[in-house]
Amino acid sequence: MICILLAVLLSLFAFISVRDFCWQRSERLPLRVTLYGEDLSNNSFEQAKRTIYRLVEDKGDDVVTVTGEGRSFDFFRRDLGYPLDGARLFLEAKSLGREGGLFHRLAFRFSALWRETPLEDRIAVDEIKLGRALRAVSADLGTTARDAAFVIDGEGQISVSPSRRGSRLDTAASANGLRAALRAASDAPFPLVIEENAEPKVTTAELKAMKIDGLLASFTTYYSEDAANRARNITLAASYLDMTLIPAGETFSFNRAVGRRSRERGFLDAAIIENGAFTDGLGGGVCQVSTTVYGAALRTKMEIRRRRPHSLVSAYVEPGQDAMVSWGTSDLVFLNTYKTPVLLHAAAEGGSLTVSVYGDSAERADISVVTEILGKIPFEIENVADPALPQGARYTRSPGKEGLECAVYRVYRENGAAVRREFVSRDTYLAQKRVVVFGP
Repeated sequence: MICILLAVLLSLFAFISVRDFCWQRSERLPLRVTLYGEDLSNNSFEQAKRTIYRLVEDKGDDVVTVTGEGRSFDFFRRDLGYPLDGARLFLEAKSLGREGGLFHRLAFRFSALWRETPLEDRIAVDEIKLGRALRAVSADLGTTARDAAFVIDGEGQISVSPSRRGSRLDTAASANGLRAALRAASDAPFPLVIEENAEPKVTTAELKAMKIDGLLASFTTYYSEDAANRARNITLAASYLDMTLIPAGETFSFNRAVGRRSRERGFLDAAIIENGAFTDGLGGGVCQVSTTVYGAALRTKMEIRRRRPHSLVSAYVEPGQDAMVSWGTSDLVFLNTYKTPVLLHAAAEGGSLTVSVYGDSAERADISVVTEILGKIPFEIENVADPALPQGARYTRSPGKEGLECAVYRVYRENGAAVRREFVSRDTYLAQKRVVVFGP
């Protein structure tokens, strides 16, 4: 009897395993899968994909009204972070009943006999877009609570705008509710969560205790507004960087402060230096912002922890004073060695980019940065034949440029006299080939 029972159980397990194996390769959705009330039960992957893409795209064009403090704001769902297409949701649908171990998969498909799986509950909201929209609403709501904030006037003077109790948008609670509203089929207005008599998150006393009362250093570079994409990237990166606070004893990371350079965050293609040549790349121009930050940091007492030069000399700064950044590979990192926090202020306008470092003015030091050229690297000349040119004709396609080796130093002065010289870096920049085209 025991042998018979074991044989039955093994046969049943083998049957279930084979059925599961076959179902996983059937390329169909389980039963009772829906999206906005439309039944996708047992749809083929191709049918499900078409339906999901259509419904998600249609919903993205719907208007969602958010209300608060007697005001209303209209947004397209997609501008609140609703997905632009159904690609990710389709992948979620494909995985239903196919994830986990055998018994987990069987349990899901068995429960699908009576329990509905609404795909809209699995829609992933773009948190960056959602947060951006909520910040815009918060700025326009007219709530009365106010955090203390540093303010820099047109003369470069820094002060503290005082905090105040009052009503405030509860961003976290509103975001939670909006995520659910975005996924739902309903078009009913969404009421924002307003916190009454709220304490400021940042008080006047907290900011004044930081002793950020004056300019420690600043650095300026210039760019052409005619290169519109590059100028846009510089302005955008500066806006992400502006008013970054670096606590005492902590490090600053340019990549962390500015964030990923992506099209979704507004960055465009523009000229970059890559592998010793100029080419177009996403976020071109951001390295000028990191270079300007580096220039300002070098003129303070802060300790440079990580910095990488470009392969070619940059036109907007002296050799050895540039800082190349690339998401995931190269970063600019420095340590705030002061006893108090410092604040970075970045402003890009009219072809001028300035980064200023504010802190305890009692800690200000007279620091200059000096580049010494150690040697020149001659460029090569490449002659290229062009059959379209008359014999003996020639022109220079690229003029070429010498490379160089240099050393950079910080020079500390007191009462105008140099008292200390600190080595910063030694860098090598490649030469750029001269290309001459001639008629054979």
